[in-house]
Amino acid sequence: MTRTLHGAKDRTSLKYITAHSTPIHVADCTARKNEYRGKNILITGASSGIGAALAQLFIAGGATVYNLDKMDAIAPDQFASRRQSVSPNLHFVRCDLCNPASINSAAATLTSHKLRKIRIDIFVSNAGIMTRGDVLSVTTRDAATSYAVFVEGPRLLLKKLLDSESQQGCLSKRLRIVHISSMHASFHDKMPGIYALHKILAEEMLELSLRQQWSLITCYFGHVDTALTRKGKSARAYAAQKQGRISAEKAASLVNSCLRLHARALVYDRQSATYSIKQ
Repeated sequence: MTRTLHGAKDRTSLKYITAHSTPIHVADCTARKNEYRGKNILITGASSGIGAALAQLFIAGGATVYNLDKMDAIAPDQFASRRQSVSPNLHFVRCDLCNPASINSAAATLTSHKLRKIRIDIFVSNAGIMTRGDVLSVTTRDAATSYAVFVEGPRLLLKKLLDSESQQGCLSKRLRIVHISSMHASFHDKMPGIYALHKILAEEMLELSLRQQWSLITCYFGHVDTALTRKGKSARAYAAQKQGRISAEKAASLVNSCLRLHARALVYDRQSATYSIKQ
């Protein structure tokens, strides 16, 4: 993926991408019946927001989904009952991306005999936190947490899943990685600076991690209505940013379209408040 995808400081790069991309029609991007039949899909942070919407979409398409999430509000003895009440094809695995021991435990669970020998076909790096402010105003602790969630946690998780049991571990030889990014990364926004920086670093980390037959899709989302985007904003300030805002379900349908079309990136144009894909 070329550096111009970060479209950032000069609008020429973004206009070039948009002009040579395919328009996305959100209503046409829901999963087809059995589109993901037999596929195993791992999503970090699928208990809410875009991750939860993606889990529902993939399951509707016939996939088995593994949700790796901290799930602080749910005790371990509630996992099994919740899994069955939601869908037999949805598996919850406790994982804190800020905690290497938790990542090790999650990887061990995914490669255990209880879940049979699985191969992850699609890895969605979705979990995130919002750290507002520029790069010099956030605390060291907040910066370190953000880096762990976006960069080091996913890196260590991929490493553990790749190393386990065999050369390919439980990752498919044709693994497809989906990176849920943000317009703040594509425009190199100074506010929120740490958030934008770590989204950019996460994409670079994933790109450098690619094996021979793996592929990466980066989705630069604009305003998506989730708890994460609402965090730290007043109701008035949030209402003022309604241009181009889409639901988490529509965001999931855009990701599905990128997968279906084997796109390299989903790009948000701030001027027109529309999405296009880069192939």
